[in-house]
Amino acid sequence: MQKLPTQTIKSTERPLHDYVTEISEQTDVQVGVPLPMGTNARNEGVNFALFSRYASRVRLELFDHSGDAKAARVFDLDPVKNRTGDIWHIWIKGIRPGQMYAYRVDGPYQPPNGYRFNFNKILLDPFATAISRLPTWEFAPALGYEAIDTSHETLQDLLTETYHLNSQSSAIFITKCTVSKETK
Repeated sequence: MQKLPTQTIKSTERPLHDYVTEISEQTDVQVGVPLPMGTNARNEGVNFALFSRYASRVRLELFDHSGDAKAARVFDLDPVKNRTGDIWHIWIKGIRPGQMYAYRVDGPYQPPNGYRFNFNKILLDPFATAISRLPTWEFAPALGYEAIDTSHETLQDLLTETYHLNSQSSAIFITKCTVSKETK
């Protein structure tokens, strides 16, 4: 099997849940590979790969429970080492099925041009094969912009409305992706 190069990734320390075996920052976190997209079990760990052409920063967050407001472990991906073309990637040893995860992605916030990056919001992996369940789900905190009252506005007003960045973290309100395939 191919040995991936070892790399140090900036990580925020907190205890991990039973879904992760021991992780050493120096030897058990590597740059990963760009394909396949989503999560892929390989070499006693999991490779995470996410497409984002206009992202300037990507963070992978691992959660212990679906309703957690804060991640148990955070990995800031290096745009030089953890990016191939438009795909951001990282490999972490010891991740097992059941581990919940999400991303935070930063980039331009220009709604009129179609860019709504907001690092305060967690994003689901579009290639995830499983997601966690929350007892309740709130829509407004998930929005990347402040909710506005549209009852008195015309369609033209809505199309030209300036959407102000919503700085509330959405982690506690949003379901998480779940690693679902066995590590080989």
